Amino acid sequence: MLKSRLVIMFVLLMTVFAAAADYSGSLSLTYDTNLKLQPEFTAAASFYGGQLNVKLKKGLTNWDEDLLLPSLAVEANLFSGSYDFIYKLLGFDWRYEKLLSSLGDRRYFVAHRIKAAKNDWPIYLDFFETSVLKGNNLWLMYNPVPFLPVYLVQHIGLNNKEVNNRDINVDMGFNLGYQFKNQALTFVEVIVDDFPAIPWIDVQLPIMGVTLGYNSPEIAKHNGTMRYALGYTANTRYLHAHYGGLMRYTNSNEFLGDDLGPDAQRFMVAFKHTRANLTGGLNLSFEQHGPGDLTENWLQLGREEAFKQFFLSEIVENKLRLGASLEKNFNKLVFTTKVALTRVIPKESGAFTEYNGNISLGYQF
Repeated sequence: MLKSRLVIMFVLLMTVFAAAADYSGSLSLTYDTNLKLQPEFTAAASFYGGQLNVKLKKGLTNWDEDLLLPSLAVEANLFSGSYDFIYKLLGFDWRYEKLLSSLGDRRYFVAHRIKAAKNDWPIYLDFFETSVLKGNNLWLMYNPVPFLPVYLVQHIGLNNKEVNNRDINVDMGFNLGYQFKNQALTFVEVIVDDFPAIPWIDVQLPIMGVTLGYNSPEIAKHNGTMRYALGYTANTRYLHAHYGGLMRYTNSNEFLGDDLGPDAQRFMVAFKHTRANLTGGLNLSFEQHGPGDLTENWLQLGREEAFKQFFLSEIVENKLRLGASLEKNFNKLVFTTKVALTRVIPKESGAFTEYNGNISLGYQF
């Protein structure tokens, strides 16, 4: 059944690209320090008045990968398929994106967002949802109405049925940005797991995460161009755990959101320099983690006690991370290597260092 669906999707995809005015793509293989081979396929097709992009990937996937500081709404290490299309409507440039992945045991990860921008306006806005679903309702993943909010389906369409509020977790949020005339970009991104209608009365906690970011314009430097980014992220204690936890927002014990996790904050800076066919990158971050984790149920503590431990009630771990990357283009071949060192300093035990990295070879067409 699954194979037949994949064949049908592939045939439809090839039909769409055959009608395109122009198309491009890439194919790459990445080998990491965990001895995993991760393939990736991307394709882009341009039409009169629009564009369609498709990606099939095993490995780390997130939105806005071309930015030094991308959106943190989706950062998952899994086998996923995604698509986005761009079109013009009512004088605005619209972009809709969707990412799908099967987690096994009838569990699925679904993320989608819609972005609105205008050429003569410096401000853009996008709304997104990231969800972990469970059950046989595959129509929710492949629904023909791409803008159908998963949150509404959870509370209306699936209420009191097999897939109920305790089986799935739906986060939502927005990214509001301002682009300067020199192409620098600053933004605030908010992701909400749950939020009280009346914060000073309702029992529910405002469970959320906030990121402030800045991506610089290209700066001429040393016969090339340089960019840098600054960012700060803060996640409250019960983000993604919601109530009940039960590791719902994970895949094989790996977190499906930004790897910062709940009850933590991070400061980061990143640099990238491009010269001819060579690009080098460097990033540095400092993290502080509290006692919160994905298994917690704040309802067992009560609202008053949960508020006392709402965000970094104590620092149980610090992390200092240094990463570097190098990319070399050989006409249509692209070689990339990345390495990262993380110094972990727990409060109750001795410090240790973690290493990871990968190498990748890609072909562009």
